[in-house]
This record gives sequence, structure tokens and C-alpha cells, in this order.
Amino acid sequence: ANGSTHRGEIRQSGGGVGRNIADALGKLGARPILISAIGNDQTGDYLLKNTLNHIETRGLLRLENCRTACYSTIVDRHGECYFGVGDMDINNHITPKLVEKYLDEIRQCSLVVMDGNIPFETIDYILQFCKTSRIPGRELNCL
Repeated sequence: ANGSTHRGEIRQSGGGVGRNIADALGKLGARPILISAIGNDQTGDYLLKNTLNHIETRGLLRLENCRTACYSTIVDRHGECYFGVGDMDINNHITPKLVEKYLDEIRQCSLVVMDGNIPFETIDYILQFCKTSRIPGRELNCL
């Protein structure tokens, strides 16, 4: 806490709620499309090379001068989260305009999954589109 370095173990993995779900669905034989944004940085390169093998990536917006979303957590010796730091500003680029480019693909989906860390207007846009397109789902009451 005083700025000193503490010994520990560091692990890195690809993540993000949406990416994790898309990856699991891809491994089960589905053909998910991931609509998201990543930076043109080392983390974005890592994700493209190592963690998107089962996912259709044409929905990825690759952005210059933006950092790929990253979350770091410090866990205690029992593996419980002590605290976390998220750098997720790039998610603000996941806009209705980006999603609009893939409405034909979304219309063909039997399931739409969203990460709650994207802008509310994008979540609302997707929910309204799914409702009018009769894509099954639960109606949500959001603040």
C-alpha cells in the first residue's frame, strides 16, 4: 500500500463477458458473431491471435489511438477478489451506429447476448431491435 512491490503471481487471459460467451458458444458448435471494439495495440493483437478462434470477428471495430479494454484484479490467498481496476473507455465506441451495420446478421440470430459495460443507448437500441424483429428474450426494466 505504500508504493512498494509485492511478490505475487500474474496471469493474463482473454476475457470480456461478451467474448467469453461467444467463445463458449463457438466451442459448442454455434457460429457467434462478436460485435465489439478493440484497440490497435498489443492487447488487441493478443486477442485476435489467441482468443477468437471460434468467433466470427467481422463485427470487431479496430481503433487507432484507443486501448483495448482491460480489467486487472487483485485476489487474496483464497482466490477472492480484493479489488479490481478496469480500463474500458473503448466500450463507448460500441454505438448504435456500429450495431446498425450488423442488423441483418442479428436478425438471423436465435440468441443475442450483451455485455452490460456498453453504453445504455446501445443496449436500448439492441433491445428495441430484438423486440421489433421478434427475437425471443425477456423484457427488461432498466433505469
